[in-house]
Amino acid sequence: MPHHRPPIFTFEPPSLAVFSNSTGSTIPCNADGRPSPVIRWVKHDGQTAPDLPGLRHVRHDGALVFPPFPAEEYRADVHATVYRCEVSNTIGTLGSRDVHVRAVVNQKYEIRLSDEFVLRGNMALLRCPIPSFVSDYVKVTSWERIDGFLITPGIISGKYGILQNGDLYIRDTTEHDSSYSFRCHTENSVTREKKVSTNYSKIIVTAGAILFPLTRWHKVADELRSADSVLPVRRQERRSVGFP
Repeated sequence: MPHHRPPIFTFEPPSLAVFSNSTGSTIPCNADGRPSPVIRWVKHDGQTAPDLPGLRHVRHDGALVFPPFPAEEYRADVHATVYRCEVSNTIGTLGSRDVHVRAVVNQKYEIRLSDEFVLRGNMALLRCPIPSFVSDYVKVTSWERIDGFLITPGIISGKYGILQNGDLYIRDTTEHDSSYSFRCHTENSVTREKKVSTNYSKIIVTAGAILFPLTRWHKVADELRSADSVLPVRRQERRSVGFP
């Protein structure tokens, strides 16, 4: 069969496909061979992935299509699983790499900041607390000082910088630093939605030790009861805590 050739991929699907439920996604798979290969998509267990109206179907050109869908129609077995593209003709069958599909459902959230205390001369940290249910995709892109000065991850400054987790650090703090407020800017890597914290936060610089309330629980025997009966009594103390 000199004119027959086994199938080869002209476009093999990527190993990862992450998309938003509001946009959907199309994962192409193309192959060549003689006779022309048949393209099918299989699930992680090797079974053919059937068309599911409104959720998943294979297009005429072999692409696996995930249409946009409402949040209530999310299905882990469709939108958070592993697929593989298989191409075959009378000469042979060829399977693609595993394709990990992950649909991200848009969820409303807000970011609220808190003020932070620091001893004068130390480094201060301001945190941008991204909710855990979106933290895999939402990252801090910058911090903005109230006067418009923008602090980005690539900034070269002896005063400000951004850590890998998005925290803003402020070096060699003085009382003057307390006059500035800051807010964080974030971006969703899947939806490209940009969001700014709902409020500004600032550092409060103190010259001495900072007092934090320390709560302890003590067990005090009740003299009017049996020796093995105890009554919990809460006592609050204050302890002076210094920072390195």
